[in-house]
Amino acid sequence: MNRIDFRKLKPELLEKVNNKCVYCGVKLYEPMMANIAHFYPKSIYPNLALDMNNMLILCPVCHMKKSNNFPLDDDGNPLLIHPVEEKFSDHIIQLENGYLEGKTEKGQVTIDILQLNSSSLIEQRVLDMIDMEFDDIISLSNSEIYPTFKDSLKKISALNLLDLEGHEDYMKYMLYANTITALETYLCDRFVSLVKSEDKHLRSFVQTFKDFQNETFNVSEIFKKYDEIETKSNDAMKDVLYHNLPKVSGIYRDTFGIQFPVFKEVMKSIRIRHDLVHRSGKTKDGDFHIVNQNSINEVVNNCIEFVDLLEEELNQLD
Repeated sequence: MNRIDFRKLKPELLEKVNNKCVYCGVKLYEPMMANIAHFYPKSIYPNLALDMNNMLILCPVCHMKKSNNFPLDDDGNPLLIHPVEEKFSDHIIQLENGYLEGKTEKGQVTIDILQLNSSSLIEQRVLDMIDMEFDDIISLSNSEIYPTFKDSLKKISALNLLDLEGHEDYMKYMLYANTITALETYLCDRFVSLVKSEDKHLRSFVQTFKDFQNETFNVSEIFKKYDEIETKSNDAMKDVLYHNLPKVSGIYRDTFGIQFPVFKEVMKSIRIRHDLVHRSGKTKDGDFHIVNQNSINEVVNNCIEFVDLLEEELNQLD
């Protein structure tokens, strides 16, 4: 395929996959971020090099990982999922903690070769799940967000009392991690809902959000940029990693002018949660975290205390 054909074809292929990598789902905002790859490697199957169904849009990372990796089963059939012809859901299931699990051999091989359980992809999937919950966040009033958070932690506390012999460690890890997920969801929902509720909060967010500071545009684009500001702000708010409390504290303070609560103890729990999710419960030194009924009660209480203090500040907003 010559260069001219390639450049013309890429936008068409990108549009078909909603500008996302067909394996990891990463958003590809412009053609330069995308690569055209071949499901059946053209070095092995040159006769399929120009077959449109053999062309995939991949991010640079997945492109590098796939390369010429093309395992076959005993009958000579591909052990990678073909994103154009197959449904991922037939071969892969996504768990609540963001991990992907193979339902079939093909699904597991695809996960392993493309490294779809990397920490960054897991984090993004968790954010995407949160994103789905507050995509229409304005329908969830500010008065409902805090009770929803408290109800989630109440359920976690109730499950913490159950005796699940043989599954104790797994359940405790899940409850601990879900406590932090509930906190992230609250911080997301509360911030987005407040910003959407009043123009002055939206203006304050746009003026103080550091990621916007270096953006420039021509005067001729001013009305176009103005029309896009709400959508752009929504995307920016959703892209924040809400377990990054140093950054989150900054955007809360800058946008609302409040005193963000001290989060030292909660931050410790967030780091433990990272190890539970991404290191199978081990610290960097290789030691296992001890997660039991008392430690779950502690993280639940710390998160509730932290959120209660934040609510006191937010309830004083005009």
